[in-house]
Amino acid sequence: MKILYVLDSFPKLSETFILNEITELLKRNVQIEILALNDPNETVVNTDVTKFNLPNLTRYFHLPPISKLNPTFCLTPSFYVKLCRSYNSYGSSFNFKHLIRLCYYSHYYKNVDIVHAHFAYRAAIVGMQISNLLHKPFTFTAHAYEIFDKNHYSKTRLSTLSKAANKIFTPSAFNKNYIVGETGVSEEKIEIIRATIAFGKFDDVKSSDPPFDTIRIISIGRFMEKKGFEYLIKAIKIVIESHESVELILIGEGELQSKLIDFTSKLGLDDKVKFMGARSNEECIEELGRSDIAVLPCVIAENGDMDVCPLTLQEAMAMGIPVVSTEIGSIKELIEDRKEGILVRERDESTLAEAIIELIRNPKLRKYMGSKGKEKIIKEFNINTQINKQTEIWQKMMNNTSE
Repeated sequence: MKILYVLDSFPKLSETFILNEITELLKRNVQIEILALNDPNETVVNTDVTKFNLPNLTRYFHLPPISKLNPTFCLTPSFYVKLCRSYNSYGSSFNFKHLIRLCYYSHYYKNVDIVHAHFAYRAAIVGMQISNLLHKPFTFTAHAYEIFDKNHYSKTRLSTLSKAANKIFTPSAFNKNYIVGETGVSEEKIEIIRATIAFGKFDDVKSSDPPFDTIRIISIGRFMEKKGFEYLIKAIKIVIESHESVELILIGEGELQSKLIDFTSKLGLDDKVKFMGARSNEECIEELGRSDIAVLPCVIAENGDMDVCPLTLQEAMAMGIPVVSTEIGSIKELIEDRKEGILVRERDESTLAEAIIELIRNPKLRKYMGSKGKEKIIKEFNINTQINKQTEIWQKMMNNTSE
């Protein structure tokens, strides 16, 4: 089995779910090729990128020299018919350079069995076009921002991709129902494949027992509206009024970073809130191992974007750390309130603070929720189970194509 992954940006630090998926497939001797539209050029890179030699498997969607084009493949009338159909399938304003790229990379990857993309965005459009040219099955994984965006252009793109794909993968039942409602495709066309963590990397963690010890609260994610960091910082201000021995560790970077740092200073919390910047997955695991409670107070952003079963919460749960989040979207599929963690209303720092204080005061509750959270990850968010489902679907497609 040979799969072409078409991605918007790779390797991207925040998209560990894609990295986990690819490395798990490589462990199973699935052949992987990666075509990325952009190189993020990030200074911090997860170690699995080099461990599995992924740069050697990656090509970027750059304009090739004309001398690299294969005339036998590109100058036949049938190819031009397919090229035009593929180009017009989305009604986009791609220019002639884009057609040259499609021509070149379709030939370069002509021996793949499946074309797969992540996010119903630009890379998925390229993947769809390449699959049309090669007459290969096309699948994509629909995640969050690109499907919940209220923009008409995003909805049109999602509809086009959904109708063109042989199969759609998405990480939650909430997403599945949303896509069916927005596009009209059948439920049978959509398969729930959880975005999962590499569970073997995580060990048990013992939280601090005495309520008077310093409690370490951790939150990991990009500094953007949908993560709700502003409300967490406000909540910590409330928490320290009754529990001064608390520190908040924030890991990540993003467009709201400067604003959040200034806001923290304005509230007089510089000695309580530590911004650690971007960290590799391995470094995040180390920081989780020193933490007592993990919090991610997700909100529905103004443009409709929201989180889907956040991986950083999955990682905490896998380590037996109790979690606090909000009731929005598919988060309830990951966390059952009062069982694997505590769920509160979005954009409500008061109830968020109450949940944190309850866990600080009750070590037994932390231990119980941590245990249930780990059990949930093992049973329902197991990467082996999810990849088994995905490869079985691809194998059936290959069998149908060869018949």
